[in-house]
Amino acid sequence: MEDEEDEEDEDVDEDDEDEESRDAEEDVESVGDVWKLNGVHHKGINGTAPAPAPASHPSKLRTGRLNQRSSTSLTTFATLMLMHVSIETITLSETPEPPLLLPTGVKDALHPLQHTADRVVKQIEAYAQSLDNFRRQGLQPGDTRAFQEACKLVKKYQQIAEDTAKELSQPTGARRSLKSSTLMNLSQSYKPNVSVSKDEEASIRRWQLEADTWGLVFHLLAVGDPESHMQAQLNQKTALQTLHRYSTDHDIWETFLRTDHFAVENAVMLKWLENTARAGIEVMDSTISKLEMDANRGEGLWAHGWLYTKEAIKGAKRLRSWPQPLEPDDPSVTASLLSSSHNEPLITQLDPDAVTRQGLGLQKQDQSFEEATWLECWKMIRTGKDWLSIRAWAKERLESWRAISLCGSAGDSSLSAKDPSHSSLLRMMNYRSQESWRAACSVLANNPNSNRYERAVYALISGETGPAYEVCQSWSDFVYVNCNHILLSQYRDFCKQLQRKLSYAPKAEVELRVDPPQYDSIRNFLDTLVKDPRTAKESKNPYCTIQAAILGRSYDQFFNLQANALAKVAQESGEPTLIPDISSMRTFDQPTLIAAKDHDSLRLTAHLYLILRAVGLVRSDSHYSATASVNVVRYIDFLREYGATRDIPLYASLLPRDMGNEVLGKVLIEVTEPSERESHIQMMKRLKIDTSAMIQSQWRWVLTEADKKFNPKPIKLVRTVTTGGDRPGKIGHIMKGFISKSKISPEDENLIRCIDWHRYISGQWSRICILGTHLYKRFISEFPLHSADSLDTLSNGDYLAAGKISTAREMYKRAKLHQTLVDMTNRAQGPLLDPLTKNGVSSPTLDSASEQQKAKATEKLTREQLLMQAETMLELEQLIQSFDAIEKWGDLMDDYTKYVAAPPIISS
Repeated sequence: MEDEEDEEDEDVDEDDEDEESRDAEEDVESVGDVWKLNGVHHKGINGTAPAPAPASHPSKLRTGRLNQRSSTSLTTFATLMLMHVSIETITLSETPEPPLLLPTGVKDALHPLQHTADRVVKQIEAYAQSLDNFRRQGLQPGDTRAFQEACKLVKKYQQIAEDTAKELSQPTGARRSLKSSTLMNLSQSYKPNVSVSKDEEASIRRWQLEADTWGLVFHLLAVGDPESHMQAQLNQKTALQTLHRYSTDHDIWETFLRTDHFAVENAVMLKWLENTARAGIEVMDSTISKLEMDANRGEGLWAHGWLYTKEAIKGAKRLRSWPQPLEPDDPSVTASLLSSSHNEPLITQLDPDAVTRQGLGLQKQDQSFEEATWLECWKMIRTGKDWLSIRAWAKERLESWRAISLCGSAGDSSLSAKDPSHSSLLRMMNYRSQESWRAACSVLANNPNSNRYERAVYALISGETGPAYEVCQSWSDFVYVNCNHILLSQYRDFCKQLQRKLSYAPKAEVELRVDPPQYDSIRNFLDTLVKDPRTAKESKNPYCTIQAAILGRSYDQFFNLQANALAKVAQESGEPTLIPDISSMRTFDQPTLIAAKDHDSLRLTAHLYLILRAVGLVRSDSHYSATASVNVVRYIDFLREYGATRDIPLYASLLPRDMGNEVLGKVLIEVTEPSERESHIQMMKRLKIDTSAMIQSQWRWVLTEADKKFNPKPIKLVRTVTTGGDRPGKIGHIMKGFISKSKISPEDENLIRCIDWHRYISGQWSRICILGTHLYKRFISEFPLHSADSLDTLSNGDYLAAGKISTAREMYKRAKLHQTLVDMTNRAQGPLLDPLTKNGVSSPTLDSASEQQKAKATEKLTREQLLMQAETMLELEQLIQSFDAIEKWGDLMDDYTKYVAAPPIISS
């Protein structure tokens, strides 16, 4: 089976490569190509290390911290974080201080950390690149091809998670190398913390859980397309007519699966649970080892059956000189043939069913041996061992009867080893023909004289749940037992209808009746696991929460709950975030809140929503989409926090239009490097994002934030009279600090950046003129409430006169709107005209989308029109220039006056 899966994976990979090559021919510009075409080469997750903003100002969106992060690539940032973690795990002893690291030692220590950081970069980019290739397919929800392409995408994500888990499992991991080489060799006073290895194991386990979850999604998508549903309904009409009393168990089983799509899903889930159990059988193996130790027998003696009970029976026979089998009803035998503790009578015969038939027990060591053997049988069924493996295991122990007990029959020996008839589902295929075997298994599952592992094995075979739940050791074990019960119940109902059809005339047409899917039953069962003390802790694992939503098909409810929980967590944290306040729920269950706070499962949730939405398995109405898309917004926020802005436009393009524009506007306000801005614009064009709508959304946001601290009260200029003092004639001195030196507020900083962003988008010149004029007037006339720190240094008249002229001057220097006009007039033409209103008058605070739709895209501005539109803005800029010149002249005059008034220096 594993070989077949490997071959299928190779075929899928080859198909992916062919598909990607065709995509490359159709669309040459990928996400990386856009950045390279703009001269931005890859130096980290952002493609280049952006220069810091001209001034560092804390903003609503952690401007200060993000500016610092944006100055380095994600690789450097992750390396520093890993260094911090590694150093924290090393404790210094009270003995002499260790020597400092030599340069070569530092490089050796940082190399594995750099490798880990590069791996994080590749993971984020691999997820984004695969998603971009899937997006370019232009698939329609509900289309069969959409499911096929989604399966390819999910398989890639699964492979990424598996590769990461394998890489972390290698002994050359970052922390292991750091611990075993440089630092340990430099000084013995360094003692690594034991928790490091535990953290690595936890990280490996989390990546393996993510790979398992993607595997579940892959299998369900592979059988979940609408065409498969329709075909199953068509097969129900003729399925019973194709079967007869001589049909093989395999043929009947296959017909059953072709007619019941819900049964196919349960069979797929059962196989998935079996495959994932193989990676986590350590608990069962440890229990088996403990029982084998209690059995008190050496290696290789498992083929000799009940050694200690056999010895006791032989002793009883020798004592009585009795060559015949001992009778369990003989009082003298039962009184003397007791266990080593002399508490319970022992069986008198050694046949396999002696314990059940006689109702007697075994020696304590043999009881442990029997429990270990039946637990091994449970393990083989739980991990999906095929019939041939089970038969070989039983034959090696000289107990072939156990293999027959597990599967009901020996199967067809003429078939090859890879034939489906030899799969782990053989015990289910034999369910119909081996009626007496099934009934016996049901009785044994409820036999109090049998040990709990034996009862659990027979419960699985007969479809019982109670005895099997007693030995479950994990959340997935409980799910497996329930899934096994549902599938056997469905097959039992199918066999009853087939048996009833066989009693009719051979040519009688009987249509199969299939019950609707029992998703509600699965959801209710999964909810009980959250409350069950045996599984409550594991059920709160974020990956179990996601898997429960997939198993119960509660996609809509899950994404809605997660979105509201994310909004609630963001609101309670008190930190700025991209997530809108949508929380309409006050309370959440603990698993939902845990998943909302888990960053690792966030990546899985966001991409899972995008995939399921693309194939049409979640609601598509606008209200639900706006809520569920918060899961993607939180992932975008995660990328922003770690400096991965390069891939954000891709995810924003998959959001609802207004939400995507709003998110992009808030993220891109932090981008100040011209080359990065150009690359983002090119990428947005490739992704067919309306840049004009984005920049308008950004303006509305920054203006709203600024208006919260805006004082509409105009400044009052206090009349002052000054004298010339020592100056010649009636010339009065220019006020010191005519333009205040106060810092620019975060809100004003964003306003300036937004104006600057307009210059990178075509068709925005008329809007630039209007918004620029608005801001100049605003800065010159606004009462600067934010400048309270300068009250001690300026007089009342100085403070009022200053206004926010310093902010206006900063805008003049950085936005360079006058230079933009010069560049445009030198080219004799500018960007396309985008008149905001018919009469040329508009408010910068109002949306102009409807007016822009009426504009003619082919109308170009002449040089005179450009100057006419910019006239007011240029006059205000000239006013700012005048203020700046006056202040500079005043400073020069003060310096000159001090120089003239200073006494001459006479050299001796």
